[in-house]
Amino acid sequence: MGKPLPPGARRIPTSLQGLSALELFRAGFDSLDISAHFGISEAEALKLVGKQRSALLGRSNPCTNSRPASAGSPPWPEGRVAYAGRE
Repeated sequence: MGKPLPPGARRIPTSLQGLSALELFRAGFDSLDISAHFGISEAEALKLVGKQRSALLGRSNPCTNSRPASAGSPPWPEGRVAYAGRE
């Protein structure tokens, strides 16, 4: 049956055993499920999903925002900005 799963993790069905981390993520499994399946930490599983997604999209990893800031967006407010509790 394999080694025990961490609490909350779901076992990957035999029919999906050959899928990549990204394919498992897109099939509805979360990073905890994927980490248990591959025997890695959850953080490593999330990085693996991101790396595979970036490779699929032909983007750098980690992805950077290639779009320039909007010319029409207002600048950040300066000085004291009113918020609840401040007059």
